[in-house]
Amino acid sequence: MRKLQGEGDQFTVEGHRPVMTMKLPQIARRTLRATLVLTTFSLGACALEDEGIDDAFGEVGGDASDETMFRAPGSFPGIANETQLCTGTIHDGSGAMRYCRNRSIYSNNSNVTRAIILIHGSGSNAKTQYYDPTIAEALSEGVDLTKTDIIAPQFFYPESDDPTDQLIYDDWEASNYMLWENDWRWGGEASTHSRSTFDMVDHIIEELMDHRPNLEDIVVAGQSAGGQFVARYSLVTEVSTPGVDVRYWVANPSTYLWHDPSRPGPTANCSNFDDYPLGLDDLADNYPYMVGKSATTISHNAITRDIYWTVGEFDMGGVTTNCRYTAQGVDRHERWENHRQNINDVCNDLGYGAWFCFWHTARHIEIPGVGHSYVPSLQTDEGREILFD
Repeated sequence: MRKLQGEGDQFTVEGHRPVMTMKLPQIARRTLRATLVLTTFSLGACALEDEGIDDAFGEVGGDASDETMFRAPGSFPGIANETQLCTGTIHDGSGAMRYCRNRSIYSNNSNVTRAIILIHGSGSNAKTQYYDPTIAEALSEGVDLTKTDIIAPQFFYPESDDPTDQLIYDDWEASNYMLWENDWRWGGEASTHSRSTFDMVDHIIEELMDHRPNLEDIVVAGQSAGGQFVARYSLVTEVSTPGVDVRYWVANPSTYLWHDPSRPGPTANCSNFDDYPLGLDDLADNYPYMVGKSATTISHNAITRDIYWTVGEFDMGGVTTNCRYTAQGVDRHERWENHRQNINDVCNDLGYGAWFCFWHTARHIEIPGVGHSYVPSLQTDEGREILFD
């Protein structure tokens, strides 16, 4: 028997697993919660700590020094020089990747109560477009960075023959680095190691749980292709975080994971439109991380987990002739609107009730006055509230 309880702006749904407490919006529909913020920043304001070693895993050596060629994700001009690169090294026992951080995830720290994990977009770099500006915004908002981890993993493509795509970056042999193709944004496995991009964020969270005894909150946030990443990861991760609240921000993705075969656009001549990563069919065919995942559980997670889906008011991009994309809508803004309806339909179909599902639609937030750009989206009241509150 489902029961809805409420007091003030808190509502709890019982009779489903897991039980969820939803916080209702305090600044109307547009002003709920989200997760990243950007401006310009000089890294000198926040010195990096020395690297730590965690048994067989962990950060190895110092910052990047030896030269190895890698390619930034996407087809845009990538990372031009070493000053734009993250210098921390994640090693999970399988392979290595780079990440930006204001302290090592492998070092014990009892002061930290919040961790923010930023997932970059396609053709973007984790440091200058995500990590540095988020540090700057945190400082401008008076956030105590001795109590807040800001972490930005950096996913790389394999080596490119085009020198304009390449970057110089490494303190490990190339064979140790994990490199991903375009499917990194959906949890694809590295072409060099049997590790999903989702595995790597699980690893970051596991290390935080091991080394931050007073951790209270984790925020996982992504923009554009990073938004596609968080849109899926938030629904399928099973990483354990007892006593720690985890929030997800899905910002301006080009596509979403649909929860039933219905689509607002035509699908008659579009094969595989409902296969993962766009739907719940054939979840594990090309994505080993998805083995054993339940479509029903994934849909419940969309309702019960602390997820916010945002779009810029003027984000009308993402127009394509790919029928799997256009089945969700003609552009990013329309797909966001249609996804809101799909989540509302799923919420009601799963039996959460009309009143609860009505309030749940407030987790889809249109950020006024901005487009697809990351900086203005994240310097809004909505962005600050979800990132730091």
